[in-house]
Amino acid sequence: MAPLGDSYVSNAGLLDQVAALQWVKDNITAFGGDPGQVTVFGESAGSMSIAALMAMPAAKGLFERAIMESGASQFMPAEQASALREGMLKVLGIDRDSLTKLNSIPVEQIMAAAETVKQQSGAGMALLFQPVLDGETLPQIPLQAVSEGFAQDIPVLIGTTLHEGSLFIQPDVPFSNEIDMVQGVDFMTPDLENRVAIVDSYPKTADGQAQVMTDLFFWRSALQYASAQQKHAPVWMYRFDWVMPEHPLLKRAIHSIEMFFVFNTLDALKFMKAEPDEAAKALALKVQDAWISFARNGKPETAGIEWPEYRQDRATLIINHEIEVVHDPEASKRELLGVK
Repeated sequence: MAPLGDSYVSNAGLLDQVAALQWVKDNITAFGGDPGQVTVFGESAGSMSIAALMAMPAAKGLFERAIMESGASQFMPAEQASALREGMLKVLGIDRDSLTKLNSIPVEQIMAAAETVKQQSGAGMALLFQPVLDGETLPQIPLQAVSEGFAQDIPVLIGTTLHEGSLFIQPDVPFSNEIDMVQGVDFMTPDLENRVAIVDSYPKTADGQAQVMTDLFFWRSALQYASAQQKHAPVWMYRFDWVMPEHPLLKRAIHSIEMFFVFNTLDALKFMKAEPDEAAKALALKVQDAWISFARNGKPETAGIEWPEYRQDRATLIINHEIEVVHDPEASKRELLGVK
């Protein structure tokens, strides 16, 4: 039973995605597609959704491959979700006898309440709203589920950018002591035992805060997920390092920058007063070829690039102005972050 009764469900957003995938499975043949060749593909929260889908019984058999960009296994224990739910109801002024009011509250009011709860929780830069372990729609932590083979035979292409956090905490902004880095790490990676020592290893600057977000929230979770799934299916790992050194924001390989290459929408960067050169346009075509090849054939291939699977040698494709394979990049940092 859902916590608020039979009229409500947990993980409604994920169940919407399951419904969409079921529709594709049932109807894609009519559009010339192959229901046995479905690839799910997401970035950031979209990628975290895929990690959850790969652990959900309701999504079993609805897709054959997964592309995960800058996001992996995230979850919220039931007791934490309960506290968050009660906080939201309190801010919205709704008690258990008037739950039907939820159906008529404007979305703007709900979003405002969510922000209020986040501020009250002290979550700071952490992602507060996450998939919930409810014992039914999401019975296991996604990382645990894939480690045990729940997503058997689903190939995965997964990776991050080099400076994910610099989109959210730009290096040239004043350092804020109001952000409790250890508390933020508690929200991002509650399984870390040495989080105080890890936080202390980063500079006490805005750039240091951005690096903590990059390494713990994005890179560490991707490494863990890749290591778990490669026991049960082929996995390919990338890291996107491309930058424009002269640009105030794109001088870092920020969160979501790879999307302009994956969809070959580099022209849209003009709205950021950036003009990628011909080499960047050629790189976009290579990235597209690899992503499309993976969706079509289950292996990312592009002319002139041999991209090995992610196994014990931790082969990672570094996508920069030049492309190269690096084995176990930043190994010492990986070990500090507790990734075996």
